[in-house]
Amino acid sequence: YFFQNIFNILLSCLKMKNACITSFLLSIGAVGAIDSNFVEDTIRELQGTISYLDQGALNDGASYQSKAMNAAKTALTDSAKLASFIDENPSFGSNFDWDEKHVKNFYGAATIFYSTNGVSNDIIEELEDDDFELSGWTNQEDWTTNPDYCSWFGIKCFLNIDTTEAIAEQTREQNIIEIELFNNTLMGTWPLEIALLGESLATIDLYDNFHHYMEDFTWFQDMGELQYLYFGTTSWRADGIPSELNELTKLRQLDCSYTYWSDGAISGEAFADLDELEYIDMGDNIYTEVSGQNVPDELRDLDSLIRLYFDNVRDRKS
Repeated sequence: YFFQNIFNILLSCLKMKNACITSFLLSIGAVGAIDSNFVEDTIRELQGTISYLDQGALNDGASYQSKAMNAAKTALTDSAKLASFIDENPSFGSNFDWDEKHVKNFYGAATIFYSTNGVSNDIIEELEDDDFELSGWTNQEDWTTNPDYCSWFGIKCFLNIDTTEAIAEQTREQNIIEIELFNNTLMGTWPLEIALLGESLATIDLYDNFHHYMEDFTWFQDMGELQYLYFGTTSWRADGIPSELNELTKLRQLDCSYTYWSDGAISGEAFADLDELEYIDMGDNIYTEVSGQNVPDELRDLDSLIRLYFDNVRDRKS
């Protein structure tokens, strides 16, 4: 039976090329995805590389970290899905397999899904009554089920504004570069594990997810490539504009309008090292004056700044 199966596959190769070859290699065990122990060991090691990540959470089956790890173990160890990916992307070659880079990107993105999809948070408990319905994402196509995370809704493994040649090269690298989940009914809390993607991630767009929450910005220190950060009309919370913002030294555009980055001062230190910042929207917030002014000198003196939107900003004292 085994040899008959091989013979049938070889006959089909007369009409099919890449898909046939992959099916043949899969049938004889020459194509096989990484095993679950490799995936888990890699994720546990990743979780331990950044001091502020909770490594123990991986042992809690109810945690978003554990759910993300289990999703990675399921998707990235599926040989049939690997074979399908190779068929659809022949340029990677028939010997292609997932590795540590793919585990890191899959897990880092999956933590977003499990921490923000139909999950409650402090702002929901504070503002909404008991009848409030926790709804899931509006669009979650391919998320955590397809091992090719570059195909997930809102994920891009290239920077939209780059040249065709640069986009092709970035796509082949398979590092997540853009996360665009605006107006997608995110709730829950933004995961600190996003820092695992800090060496490649250039865009985070979470605009208009009002019930989505975040108050710990420790992860900014590990986002060395982030250029575009949009979280206007969310419930990210800080006392004004926090000093941690200055960790995003490549930041070019920022939208924190109509958020809980409010009821505090605009920290001058926040803008001290943002020499590439061109666009800021901080409208519809309330800021406290410091030394008689709302806008600190560090922000006024940014040579790179082209547009500053301060619409409907109110003084906390007024």
